Amino acid sequence: MKKGCAASFGCSGIIVIILFAVIIIDFISELEFSFEGFEETSSNYSFEVDTLGNQPVIKSDFNWKFTSSSLGRKNYKISFHLLENEVKKALAYMDNLAKLSSRDLNIDPRYKSDQVYFAKLMWHEIYKRVYWQSFDKFNNILKGFEEVFKIEKMSDRDKVYFIISFVQNIEYKRPGGELDLLPPLGTLATRYGDCDTKALLLYIILEKAGVDCVMFWSFQYKHAMLGVNINARGNSKLHNGRNYYFVEITYPGWEIGDIDPEMDDLSMWYVDDLDSDKMKIDLKYNINDDDNKNDVYTKRREKTKRDNNEDSGKRDKPSPSNK
Repeated sequence: MKKGCAASFGCSGIIVIILFAVIIIDFISELEFSFEGFEETSSNYSFEVDTLGNQPVIKSDFNWKFTSSSLGRKNYKISFHLLENEVKKALAYMDNLAKLSSRDLNIDPRYKSDQVYFAKLMWHEIYKRVYWQSFDKFNNILKGFEEVFKIEKMSDRDKVYFIISFVQNIEYKRPGGELDLLPPLGTLATRYGDCDTKALLLYIILEKAGVDCVMFWSFQYKHAMLGVNINARGNSKLHNGRNYYFVEITYPGWEIGDIDPEMDDLSMWYVDDLDSDKMKIDLKYNINDDDNKNDVYTKRREKTKRDNNEDSGKRDKPSPSNK
């Protein structure tokens, strides 16, 4: 039976450094993206378009191995330079989202009599709000990936697997907090997430890249995965006339269509199309002066450790898996 395996890190051969920064489109999506690929051949690239000025940034490095039919096995390093204030806003939005009542989430309280259906509606509204609150912030991140694809001359298949591999290799860890969920920018900043947290991140990046996606989650299995509408083999579910193949993103080593045999009753998986209707998000943040004086990594990691020890969470969460 296939289980997740820990990512291995390292680099060999001659180092090829690719560094680029992205022009800021608007105040919401300010960030810088840089790429370093390591391969046996010797090539050097340098891209400097703009800088983030003197604003505080959070630098997050991700290292992993990616194997493809055309590129072989290579080591990659991607660095994100995120505006600290934008990460704090995203985390503050999650805190405010956790305080919303069912009426605030546009759910008819009468549905409470059916607890399972009510929970599905509630988490659909939560996931949808996180998705749309984050969506526009990833325009420049996609530009960074596209630059990598161009330089590496990746096929369409390799592009999809490259993005999936990137998210699979992000450390699995419960976020803690009221929702036990990180916003996609928070996942990049803290460099960890659980299954639905990572599924939301992958959902946005792949949709930006033109891949039709849905989110799969299950109360019975306490797990979440992504679904992709591409030509593939393996396990899939039909939704609105389209076939979506399961993508396990908790750990690396899973192919599109793979599913744990302990979770292969497809009737137990709920299909959630988060981008079926675009919603306007009222951006409300609650960042106090003390938050601005403290490092976002330290605050979030301390809170995560505390929450995980207490196994807390205000809502009955359909995921993540404890696998």
